[in-house]
Amino acid sequence: MLKRLFLPLLFLAVLFPPVLFSQIGPTPPKETKEPTADKDVDAVKSVLKKLEESTAKEDLKAYLTYFSPKVAIETPEGDTISYKELEGYMKELFDAFSNLKDEPIKDYEIKINGKEAVVTNTYELSGIPVNEKEDVLIDEGVLVITFNKSDIKWQIVKVNYIVTEPPDEGGESSGPAPRDEAAEFASRCDEIKEGYGIDINAPGALEIYRSLILQEIKDDVDLSREETETRIALIKRYLARASSELRKKELSAEIKVLEMDKAQLPTEDEINKWVEEEIAYLSKMLTETKK
Repeated sequence: MLKRLFLPLLFLAVLFPPVLFSQIGPTPPKETKEPTADKDVDAVKSVLKKLEESTAKEDLKAYLTYFSPKVAIETPEGDTISYKELEGYMKELFDAFSNLKDEPIKDYEIKINGKEAVVTNTYELSGIPVNEKEDVLIDEGVLVITFNKSDIKWQIVKVNYIVTEPPDEGGESSGPAPRDEAAEFASRCDEIKEGYGIDINAPGALEIYRSLILQEIKDDVDLSREETETRIALIKRYLARASSELRKKELSAEIKVLEMDKAQLPTEDEINKWVEEEIAYLSKMLTETKK
């Protein structure tokens, strides 16, 4: 749920392989061999590991070494973060969390094209909030990182977030398949028996089932509300300590999203209505199957 601003380990500075020499006759001339794409890929992977280590050590100076001063980091909301804003943002991240782990959850996709490298990184960022004891997931997603290679090192010049959308399968719909209500009802009865130990055909089973699911849904909603309120309170504490405008903007947006999630939780009337609709459906199908 957090907006993507905590940048994962993506970033690298590598030295060219040493100049190779070959000897021809008594006076060996120097001969330069260009690094291969494979060697560049290995070098990129090596420095990604160094980025992971600098994040874990909360070494801001080392972390920023791998960025061009002109880096442009584009967020999912369409904002662009500068090098200076990144520095302030990462400082607050390091201040707010310990035991940071910024790790890929899939193999890096690395493409080399001359002096440019493009890395696709699917990542998870986790850590322990200040004054807390357990790890939390801070951020996750997919980044595309563009590097340029100078005479002595690679530097990040651009970062983009990939916002995934549900795939559009295309084609014309032929309409919904015909429903087999008897099969659906039988399947629903099996689910109820497996989940609640209730044979819906038994006398009084519907009332027992009504009572169980009503309480279960209310408990789940209450738990979700409590967890959301706890999360809002935690982020408000971070907001009170934040100094950069960028950090304040992100935290405020996160609070707004959580408050919207809380507002969308079902009310007691909505829960009662859903339960009654479920019971009415089961009662109707029981009557029809007995005919």
